[in-house]
Amino acid sequence: MLRTILSICALLFIITSSAAQPVITGTSPTSGAAATALTITVTGTSLPTNNPGLTAMSYAIGNTIFSCATKGASSSGCTCKLNTNVAAGNTVSFRVTSSAGTSNWSPRNFTATLTGTSCAAGKYITGTGACTSCSAGSSNDLVDNTSCDPCSAGTFAAAGASICTSCSANSYANAGASVCTNCNAGSTSPAGSSSSNNCTVCAAGSAVQSGTCTQCTAGKFAVAGSTTCSTCSAGSFSVAGSSTCTNFGVISYAGAGASLVTD
Repeated sequence: MLRTILSICALLFIITSSAAQPVITGTSPTSGAAATALTITVTGTSLPTNNPGLTAMSYAIGNTIFSCATKGASSSGCTCKLNTNVAAGNTVSFRVTSSAGTSNWSPRNFTATLTGTSCAAGKYITGTGACTSCSAGSSNDLVDNTSCDPCSAGTFAAAGASICTSCSANSYANAGASVCTNCNAGSTSPAGSSSSNNCTVCAAGSAVQSGTCTQCTAGKFAVAGSTTCSTCSAGSFSVAGSSTCTNFGVISYAGAGASLVTD
């Protein structure tokens, strides 16, 4: 009698253990642009419904197995936040381990797909799997990347840029700029300037010409911060690099723009 009871108990234990074994039958979503932040839910039978019951969860791409970045369990299924990117066309399989045992590998019915064959440079894969253009002031030169990097000081980028472009001479940009800011009139800066502090006011006797501070020629003058050299008026003269013009006495004569005294 005792042997019969023990046999029945053993059979019940085997049946109960077998029924409690987790089994994965599907995933949600079934396709998408898989990114680091993308979370996949697996469904099936006898899956743990709370986090304490979910001992481990992993996923496989090809023959390589990865641990989920984070895992979770609820009555809706078990969730796995991917810890890697998945190239377009690859499939992913999932496995759950609970206190009752380890499940089968799920059917490979999650397929990574992207518009065309990839998420191009100048764009990035969001946490929801969408391929989105980089915002202005940032760039990305990699394919299938999950983020865009802010432009460094001295560079700028419009939305959707694959690289940040250096500011031209006489302009500057702080980090994360979408455009470069021009220096004030009468001042210049080298290409790639990162601050307004890099803008230098042209000294007296010079003015901005062709993007650089250039010394005024004889017969002309300029005060500090000038954008052009002015011509001396009749009755005055100047040498090269002058900030003012010098008037002649009554016994001397000078035409407009003169650089020499004419008796």
